[in-house]
Amino acid sequence: MALLERVLDASPSGVVVRRVVRKGKEIVGLPILFANRWAAKLAGNRSLRGKQVEIFPGEMEDGAFEEYCHVAETGRSRNFEKRFVLDGRVRWLMVHVSKLEEAGLVVNFVEITKRKEAEERLRHDEELLEMTGRMTKSGGWEILYPQREIHWSPEVYEIYEVGPEFEPTVERAMSFYPPSSLAKVKTAYEDCEREGISYDLEVEFITAQHRRRWMRTMARAEFVEGKLRRIYGTFQDVTDQRKAREERQQNLLLLEKIASTLPCAVYQYRVTPDGRHGFTYVSDRIRDIYGCTPAELIADNELGWQLSLAKLAALVEGSAAR
Repeated sequence: MALLERVLDASPSGVVVRRVVRKGKEIVGLPILFANRWAAKLAGNRSLRGKQVEIFPGEMEDGAFEEYCHVAETGRSRNFEKRFVLDGRVRWLMVHVSKLEEAGLVVNFVEITKRKEAEERLRHDEELLEMTGRMTKSGGWEILYPQREIHWSPEVYEIYEVGPEFEPTVERAMSFYPPSSLAKVKTAYEDCEREGISYDLEVEFITAQHRRRWMRTMARAEFVEGKLRRIYGTFQDVTDQRKAREERQQNLLLLEKIASTLPCAVYQYRVTPDGRHGFTYVSDRIRDIYGCTPAELIADNELGWQLSLAKLAALVEGSAAR
């Protein structure tokens, strides 16, 4: 018995033996017969033998006592998780209860706090990704090989405007592209599948509700030991961004028409919150003033200042000569 206790004391988890006390047929108590060193430490290194006490705060609460009794009555083992707070820290245990002969229970406690914390972080990350996907109208997808099994994030289903019962295949996913886009997407996908060539396309798309949208689809391949294991990527509705670009282009064309009728140069100089600055538009009249093209001025922000200083110096010299 002493050898067995030493072996149990060396266990990295808790082991407790409880006696089943009955009053008639009813179970009225589960005093402790044995607790290994791990369980005793969790209980605060108290003297536990023969006492009706909990190993950790709340051990017998929230239906746990009933679980213990169920094992004692049926002989069928049970597993359940328990959350408790000790010294201000949230901890989790996996509890396994088994029947020991007629009048006893063996209870094993395994610490699963790190696993639960990792699961919680993962859940938070997934919620953040879902929120980001909804804000940016984007989702993720992957195709597993060799079975060509497809997985979509919930946002992709929303972009396609299909319900969760929709079962995607490569062919069904491709069928939402009009002919003007289908050939481009199909060629890019086949090149990615065959040669591992990544792609980033912006193409027209028709949802299940027959709405025409513009999509940005990106993908890359993953090979293991020379064999294709998966293709994965993102799918984003960029209809609003495309409309904004087209509106800016139309405004730019209108600005150029107006600027071409003026006797002076027209420019736009933008300063961003991160401190970057420069010309974003310069009319063609700049050629007559500085002798450079709009493209040169936009590409080299300092050029405008150099030309301005040179022009000012020439004016000063001319004034002095007179």
